[in-house]
Amino acid sequence: MAQAFDAYDVGAIWASYDYDLSNAVPDTLTINGKTHICKKYSVNSVYGGTSIWPATVEDKPMAVQIKYNDMQGNSLLYQLWDWG
Repeated sequence: MAQAFDAYDVGAIWASYDYDLSNAVPDTLTINGKTHICKKYSVNSVYGGTSIWPATVEDKPMAVQIKYNDMQGNSLLYQLWDWG
């Protein structure tokens, strides 16, 4: 399934379009026993979609979870399990 995402670059997709990022939804994630207060941003295109959950971890803003979806319905989920 990972090969489905070889040509899928979320940075390029987000940079190629003028997405409205005002659609943030408050969300709370618990990852590896740590709770993160986040905002969830999502964008979709004909190629699939991406959701990003940024939060502040030890006074540093970063993505604590990223989810990619392709147009066939496959998905990959990346989570921040440790920092420091």
